[in-house]
Amino acid sequence: MDQSGSWRVTGILWAVVIFLAMILLSLLAEPHAWSDPQWLTHLLLTGGFALGFAALSLARRSVPRITLVLAALGAGGYYAAGLPSLALAPALMVILFAVVMAGHQIFAGAVAVGIYLVSSVLRILAGEEPDTVLGYELVASLGLAAVAMVLAQAVLYLRRAEAAERKLVTSTQKLDDLKSKARIKFDADRQWMQERSRLYLNAQDELAHHLAVATLHGNAALEQAKSGQPAIVSLEYIRESTRKALMILRRSVDSLSDTDASSRTAGSLGNIVELVSSLRDAGIRVDMNAPGVDLDDRLPILLMRLLREAATNAVIHADTTHLVIFLRPQPPQQNRNLWHVSVRNDGVRARGNQFTGGDSLSNLRRKILESGGSMEWGQLGNNFLISAEIFQKREQ
Repeated sequence: MDQSGSWRVTGILWAVVIFLAMILLSLLAEPHAWSDPQWLTHLLLTGGFALGFAALSLARRSVPRITLVLAALGAGGYYAAGLPSLALAPALMVILFAVVMAGHQIFAGAVAVGIYLVSSVLRILAGEEPDTVLGYELVASLGLAAVAMVLAQAVLYLRRAEAAERKLVTSTQKLDDLKSKARIKFDADRQWMQERSRLYLNAQDELAHHLAVATLHGNAALEQAKSGQPAIVSLEYIRESTRKALMILRRSVDSLSDTDASSRTAGSLGNIVELVSSLRDAGIRVDMNAPGVDLDDRLPILLMRLLREAATNAVIHADTTHLVIFLRPQPPQQNRNLWHVSVRNDGVRARGNQFTGGDSLSNLRRKILESGGSMEWGQLGNNFLISAEIFQKREQ
């Protein structure tokens, strides 16, 4: 059954209740009149008013104000007929309840007070005793009307509170949905940015590796070329261009907020072997020792950067002929792998002209220190030594 059908059934049931209540209260209010010869006429008159108020109650939801005005007029006729006043209370309570539920509280209160004041005057003019009219019956009638209005206001308040709660729940659900969608979008965007950042940093590492190899071979070719050959000019341009490109790339890498450098991997022992082969092809004798390191072990990016930086500096800034690379894994500490790496070359120049580390090594050292490791460099006898301990987060 739909809502309108439910309201119709409820209205009919209340009309029946009003009719029966008015008849019953009229009989109970004047039991001595049952033996009166006019009792049947009295009952039929009460039944007529009861039927009228019952029919009037059916319109209380559609036209509440008009219904209350008509009920007030009917109440005047009821009291003028000298019928029991308390019998009219159920009908007025139901109609007043509906008017207050429609939002006409002040109108309902004013009409209710007017009904009982006018009815009291009419009853006194009809010959009833003022003490009887203004006694308990008036107080009881006003009290019942007030109860109906207060109850309607309470029901109205509860319905509004329930509606506000439903609206709040709906708004909360919508907000949760928006939060969930925003969180999903944020996670997707963050994953996308992380993936792009990973690809970008890996591309930088690969580019740095190949530029370092090109720089090494450019220097080697330039030293092997005979003075005065036309190729020397071209080789100098190649060396200068690769040097500048490598410098710009290093600066861009150092300017990035590479906070996950300690956890990223950028190569393996095979990449180091490739770098060593390039150095050897450039005419430099290279000894490499990596005990305990497998070819497929993933090495931290900071370690690979250190090796490339050390090799490049040894060729560009020193007269290196011999390079020694030592790499060894250390026992893990606090769920992190530890790598010891050192690069030694014999390119020590005269005092005052010795390379002691530039901005790239300083920036690299800062990142290694931030990840918990250590890095040092300096002259060791007739050699230049770079040594570092680098932490790497263990893969789950």
